[in-house]
Amino acid sequence: MTKTITAAIIIVGGAVAAMVVGPNGPLGGFWRPIELDPEPAGAQLAGLIGAGVVEAIGFGAAIAVLVLGRPVFARLTTTPGRALAAQVTSAWLLGSWWPHTALHMHHGTDPAALVALEVGFHAGSIVAFAILLWALIPRATSTQRGASPADARNSQLSG
Repeated sequence: MTKTITAAIIIVGGAVAAMVVGPNGPLGGFWRPIELDPEPAGAQLAGLIGAGVVEAIGFGAAIAVLVLGRPVFARLTTTPGRALAAQVTSAWLLGSWWPHTALHMHHGTDPAALVALEVGFHAGSIVAFAILLWALIPRATSTQRGASPADARNSQLSG
């Protein structure tokens, strides 16, 4: 089986799992959504369902990044630590939207819950992106100066 097919299977499987255990899924009872009055309908409902599908696919993609991404991030970075940081933060940036939305649906507009959600997920994504840049920039600057990937790795290890 090719890596592309394996990745597609993981992504679809992760997306289906996310939908099944999501707030509106059959196994999502532990974080059922609050009652809305009025309930979304028409284009609003379609938009929310569409966003939910995209977020579930992102969750599946995050799982694929964690399962299959190590060799890719090793090539893109200069040290094993930076590779791991890039892999984990990429998975966070892809996958965190699904639980973020589910928790918003469950807690509604409760101010204490909103503060925790916004700090945890939004600030977490900003920090994750900063870590991702930290992990990738040394390689980008080394290759722009004409260094080979091996030279970039060696300069990181020695310096």
